[in-house]
Amino acid sequence: MTAASYERHAWGCAPQDAAQANEHARLLARRAAAGDPRARREVVLQVQARVRAIANALLPSPADADDAAQVALLEILRSIGGYRGDGPLVGWAARLAVRHVRRCVHRRRRQHEREHELDDHAPGPSSEPPLSESLPRDLRSYLGELPEDQREALVLRFALGFSFDEIADATGAPVSTIRGRIRAGSKALRQTIAREQRFGTGATP
Repeated sequence: MTAASYERHAWGCAPQDAAQANEHARLLARRAAAGDPRARREVVLQVQARVRAIANALLPSPADADDAAQVALLEILRSIGGYRGDGPLVGWAARLAVRHVRRCVHRRRRQHEREHELDDHAPGPSSEPPLSESLPRDLRSYLGELPEDQREALVLRFALGFSFDEIADATGAPVSTIRGRIRAGSKALRQTIAREQRFGTGATP
């Protein structure tokens, strides 16, 4: 049974507008919070693609991203009773997923720092394929050179399509700060890419 057909079966009609869709989602969330396994599966079906996209965008390792997405889905199910139908269920779940994946990113960074201290050498180069063939280097490597807050804001805005308000809600930073991070990160990326396209990789200002 598809997500749409289940929703029609469960509630008797398909949503006709945003308000009605949110109300259907609220009722679904209430049933999921009460432990209805069918409703819980439906919640996962509705949000899992967005959750996985967030994890893949913010974590460079596919294995780390998969683990983070799985745990984020569990956290969403544990918190589903907090959904009040004020907006789309997928958007509410995405904000929870961002918060969880950010914690994973911070843990991963601390773990790597400890490994650096123990091993006293840098990790090997990434084996991931380039995201853009037109750039001198893999886009992820450029993003990796930015401060974490700028990189995070750029990924949420341009890779995942979050609005400024959604990024602010997910990260706890004011919208003005988010805008500033995106401006600074975009400027730094443009300057680095332009320099390398002109002089080659490894060029310095």
